[in-house]
Parts: sequence; structure tokens; C-alpha cells
Amino acid sequence: MNRFVLTDDEATEPEVARRLHASKTLYLRDGALEDIISLALSHAEKQRRVLVYVRYPKDAEGISRAIAQEIGHDRVATLTGTIRGHERDEMTSRPLDEISDLETRRRAKVFRDFRLNPDRPPPEQSEYLVATSAGEVGVDLDADEIVCDLTYLDSMIQRLGRLNRLGRTQSTVQVVKLPARRGDDVDERLMATREALLSLPLVGSNGHKAGPLALQALSDRHDAFSKVPRTLPLTDVLLDNWALTRVPEISPTVDRYLHGLIPEPPDIYVAWREEVDYLLDATPETITEWLDVHPILSREQVRGSLMNVVGELRKIGRREEQAILIPQTEEEVRIIELSDFTNDEQTLRDLYRNALLLLRPAAGGLNRQGMLDGDVEDAVKDVADEPTPPEFEHLRLRILIERDGDDWIYQTLATEHESDSIFALNLYRALQQIRPQFPDTYQRGAVVLATDDKGNPIKAIMSLVHRQSNETVIDTSAAPVSQELGEHLQWTAEEAESITRRLGLPPEIASAVVVAAQVHDLGKNREGWQRAIGHPPSGDNWKPWAKSASRGYDRSAVGKYRHEFGSLREAMNLPQINDHPERDLILHLVACHHGWARPHYELEHWDIADDVSDEENQEIANEAMRRVARAQRRYGHWYLSWLESLIRCSDYAASRRLDVESGK
Repeated sequence: MNRFVLTDDEATEPEVARRLHASKTLYLRDGALEDIISLALSHAEKQRRVLVYVRYPKDAEGISRAIAQEIGHDRVATLTGTIRGHERDEMTSRPLDEISDLETRRRAKVFRDFRLNPDRPPPEQSEYLVATSAGEVGVDLDADEIVCDLTYLDSMIQRLGRLNRLGRTQSTVQVVKLPARRGDDVDERLMATREALLSLPLVGSNGHKAGPLALQALSDRHDAFSKVPRTLPLTDVLLDNWALTRVPEISPTVDRYLHGLIPEPPDIYVAWREEVDYLLDATPETITEWLDVHPILSREQVRGSLMNVVGELRKIGRREEQAILIPQTEEEVRIIELSDFTNDEQTLRDLYRNALLLLRPAAGGLNRQGMLDGDVEDAVKDVADEPTPPEFEHLRLRILIERDGDDWIYQTLATEHESDSIFALNLYRALQQIRPQFPDTYQRGAVVLATDDKGNPIKAIMSLVHRQSNETVIDTSAAPVSQELGEHLQWTAEEAESITRRLGLPPEIASAVVVAAQVHDLGKNREGWQRAIGHPPSGDNWKPWAKSASRGYDRSAVGKYRHEFGSLREAMNLPQINDHPERDLILHLVACHHGWARPHYELEHWDIADDVSDEENQEIANEAMRRVARAQRRYGHWYLSWLESLIRCSDYAASRRLDVESGK
């Protein structure tokens, strides 16, 4: 195998040579977690940055807690993959002067002090970062000392790469081989790692050189590396099924094919939302609809090993709490009692593998570091709409709306804003009055949570998106200013021509992409759709819009109609498309430019034009499915998906151009 190596000239360059010869002395012993803690604390008075690595998040929590008890919480930070995304973002990314909580700000400062920086001074007092593998790869850390447990050689090399990276100090690595988790476990790869580390050149009586040059000698010790997971065969049948994104239930989940068959237990995720109080009484369809409108972001979630998370959830369950279970499979969401978890591990795997549980904030269960802890009863902060990296701007918010006689009371969730009220005859009129109270936002959707005996809405929740967010830019109808349909189609075609020209696509393929862009939104020219965006036909000079500066989209005017289907119907009758050598590709790109038509449209998505019959709609829908199969056979899974993305990129670029030219 060819390896990337430095030339002799490169290796003797002063800065490179200093790093290659960085002083890193490794010591290895048998011991327990208490030894890791004591070895770490031995640096407490030395003005050093001490990085503590362990394999398991629970060990990291215990070590962090023990060190903090000795030297204070303001000198210790923790980094694991089980920290909620919000707290991790606060610690790693958010400007310090924007972090209001003093303890959080101190943890963030400690973490950032470990980042590689040739100009940083020594700490006034020793600082500690306790991490799992989350701190091994993809994090730009540079410690003065490392104390860690023994793990596989590839991970050990990653850890050593986070020590004395600039070669400007004398550093040590204290490695403790912990007892096996189960008495009969003998990990041959771990024993091989121990043997490999002890084969490094000696320093003194029991130390070993562990700098970059010394570690090169271990590059062939594959017997000490982490075991490569067994992979599953990837077949055309699987790819065909995954490509049918409108029927995901026919495909297995992709994680085992991406990562292999990993022996560790599956993960499970937990999040907290204020609206859970209202969703617990809602139907599964209502819950699903709302979570599609206002999806749960990764930064809201805590991830952990299934059995560990279930153990913490059982503690929360003692407080008689419920949760919304959102399976990874296509099973229906449902409400569960946290006190009802079975003790059978295989059943838990079958029911909860990679699922997400949504709790009330009042249920508690999250400690101040952002880790799941069922013993914590304090309410959890709902962070669904908190400022988001990288700019840490507010991008969305939720409005709860409840009827009170002839008034409608509305209040933003998870904020300190007080409620307000307006007079309106019905929910639709109420939404029209409430939306303007939140400038520079666009209504992504509203979901009815409860109705009276006559079926009239009495409680609803609305999702608003700030106009600077990417969600608004790619919305099919939102814009800072209204734009006529003809201009949007022209702009999209111009962007498509620019993209395909720079990519150097074959002329007929490039032409197909441009033609698809010219017609992709023709289905927006429907009276119902125009009413939905607040632009009903009126007057002789009226022209249809593609984008509306209106604050909402009134779905009641169109039902679930998909404008792509209407665009497809019109495109099928255009001579320039019927005469094109890539007719099938053009029509496919039009049909699926928002992800539908893979492979089908439902009946409620069909064209709503006055002159179309159900029979014609049915035939268009049937042919769209046949066309998907033909296109996929001809272009292949990857190339076809890539061509679809070119239309979306062109549409996105045209929408962004409107932002720029409008100055908003």
C-alpha cells in the first residue's frame, strides 16, 4: 500500500522537525478509575492542561465529577457524544459574551483553552477536559498532559495526536489498563495494544517514547486496531428500494450498511419540548403533522446507548411521566409510560432501536452539563428555537393559540414573552392577525390541536420561520418580496444554464436540465394555489406569482395539492419537451424537484385545474411511476439523483438571487 510520507527535506524543516520530535513519554500500568482520577489530580498545581480520555461516557461523568469536587467546577469541562447538542454548541462555538449562565461560560472557556493555539499562555491553574472518543477525532485539541484508559491502538494514536502538538513542552501520557467489564472477557486486541505500546523505545526505567516518529513503528500492528465491522452486501434491489423515498417502509434502515454490523447496543435519543403537554392528548396523525412542520433538530437531542438511556428513563418514570415515542421505522408514533419499560433487552432493541422519545421539560432528566440524568428533577430547558450555529441567530419560533370566548390568546413557547390576545371569528382570521405581530417571519405551518363539539378549532400551534433562515429560502412560496412566476422560471433557467455550463455536461443532458428549470413551477398557476399565497386572481393585469411576501400559506385553499404534479401535467403537452431527445428526463426532473414522484403521488396531490379529469390525473400519476423506473435504469441511482439536485440548486440560487436583489 502506498503511504503518504514526508520527504527528507520536509522532515528537517524546523517547525515540522520540532513536532515530529515532540517529547511525549508514555507510562502504562494496571489500575482502576480511581487511579485515573488520582493521576489526573497529580497535575493540579502544575499549571497544565490535562486531557483525560476514557472509553465510556459514564466513566467520563464520574471522573469529571470527582475532579471537580477536588478543584472546583470552573476548571473542568466534559466532552462526550452523549451531551445534548445545545450544550455542546454552547461549550464549543457560541461567543463567550453571549453565554448568560456563568457556569456554562466557565466550562466553555476551559474547553476552548485546550484548542491548538501557538500564542496561548499557560493556564493560571491547571485545567481539565474529560472526554470520550468524541474528543479524539475532528476536534482541534492540544493538551500538556494526558491521563487515559487503555483502548485500541488506532484510538490511542488519535489520543496521542492531541498531546504537545507543537513540540514546545515536556509531556507525559499516563495509561491505565482497567479491569474487564465482565470477568470472563479477554480482549485480544486490547492485549495486542498493550504489547505494542510496551514495544516503544524506553525512556528511563519504565517510560516509552510516544512521539510521532516512535509511533511510526506501530503502523503495521493491525492486530491491535479496532475490529473492522462486518459489512452487509449492497445490492441493486436495496438501492432501488432506498431510491423510492415516498415508500421508505419497504427498505431496511441504512445504518447497518453505512457502519457495518457493530456489536455495541443501538442508540436511542431523547428531546424535550413545551408542546408535549398538548400533544399527549393529540392523535398520532396530529403529532406527526406537527413534527413535520417544526422538526426536532439534532441540537435538541441527547443520544446514548439503549440500555443506559432506558435506565435513566426508568428513573424519570418514577415521577409518572409519559413520552411520545417516535420510532425510526415507519411505525406510528405513540404515547408510552416511562415506567413500563420491559426488562428484556431483545424486546427493548426491537421496540426502541434508534427511536426518539419526546418528553415534557417538567419531566426533568438533564444535568447542567447537558447529559441525561434521571435523578435530576429540575425542568429541562426547551431549546428547539434557541439561536443556532454558526451565527447563533434565532431562526424559528412556536406560537400556541387558544380560543377564549370570542378572543384568541397566543403565546410563544419556551420564551419569557407574556401572552397576548386578539379578537377573531375563527382560527384562520386569528392567524391572519397574529402573524404580523412577529415581523420578518414566515408561517411554515399551523396544526390544530383540539376542536369543540362542532369540530371548530379551539387550540392550535403555529411554526414561524425567520426570513434569514435557509428554510425560508427553499420554501416553495416564501420570499422577502413577491415575484411573478414568469420571472422566477426565467431566473431558474438562467441559473441552470450557468451551472450545467460550468459542469461541462453533455449538451443534451444540459439542455434537459435547463428546459426542466424553465417549466418546473408551472403548476403554481392555479387559482387555489394563488389564493393560498394571498394573491387571488383579480383585474385584467393580474399575473401569477411564484413567491409571495405574504406571511403564510393557506392550505385550506388547495388541500394537499402538489404544484409539481400540475407542472408535470402542463410540461407533458409542450412541443419543445415532446420533441426533446431527453423528454423522459425533463419530465422526471419536473415531477421530483421537491422530492416527490419517487415513485408516486397520492390522489390528494393531483392537479386541481378546472379542465382536468380524474382519469387524466390517474394516467399522469401512473406514467410518473413508470418514468422513474426508466430513468433509474438509464442513468443509474447516483447520476439520476445528482441531476435532480441540479434543478434544486438552480431553484435555490434563483430564490437567493431574489433575496440579494431585493436587499432583504
